[in-house]
Amino acid sequence: WPRKGAIRVGSDGDLTIIDLARTGVIRADDLHGKSNLTPFDGHRTRGQAVATIVRGHVVMRDGEVVGEPLGRIVKPVAVT
Repeated sequence: WPRKGAIRVGSDGDLTIIDLARTGVIRADDLHGKSNLTPFDGHRTRGQAVATIVRGHVVMRDGEVVGEPLGRIVKPVAVT
């Protein structure tokens, strides 16, 4: 069975739940990456992520990071 791209027993269970009725504005100060620079700062949006689930654990709820980081190193695979 695939670990990614499927919602089933044995798969990772990574999901993002989007509320299509929510609107918002992208703000660089709200970003959680290594850089808060974005060409989209100030842009209005329709649809917002309300929760992100990684391997069955909620890691973001209503724009706030919750719980512990669950990232893993992904080893590259040689392409032949």
